[in-house]
Amino acid sequence: MVTIRKARKSDAKSIVSLWKGFVKHQQGILACDKEFVPFARMKPGTAKHFISFARKTIGSRNGVIFLAETNGEEAIGFSLFLIFRIPPQFSPVEKLGCLGYLFVLGKFRGRGISTKLKDVGFDWLRRKGIRFAMLTVLEKNRMPQAIYRKWGFTPFAVDMRMKL
Repeated sequence: MVTIRKARKSDAKSIVSLWKGFVKHQQGILACDKEFVPFARMKPGTAKHFISFARKTIGSRNGVIFLAETNGEEAIGFSLFLIFRIPPQFSPVEKLGCLGYLFVLGKFRGRGISTKLKDVGFDWLRRKGIRFAMLTVLEKNRMPQAIYRKWGFTPFAVDMRMKL
């Protein structure tokens, strides 16, 4: 049985372990094209910075992390949600919820766990008065894009990069 719960600061090691799985997955996607290889590299100490970020998010009014666990024991996935203020000159929408990270270990995919992580996060955003959400996904990462469209997301902007 899979349960979803709000992360505690004591979960930081499990969250970082899952985040490393997320990073490895992203690196595999980016490494397929030589122009993206520089974006797939990690600076030394990045995990240390992420654990600090995760702890701050757990204790924040404008952020939350949810963990998916099997039988209340093994962490098998996580999601991280943040709330951002938008400069008023761009839109009447003042605050935007951001699905910053969503990751489920490969052997547990296809069981609706990412949807459960999304649902609890969206409920949290709604309770905070947030009515619009965004996320960023790698252009080459097609499978999650189909899931995000099914959830109601639609492409909004294109992030383009080049080497100078």
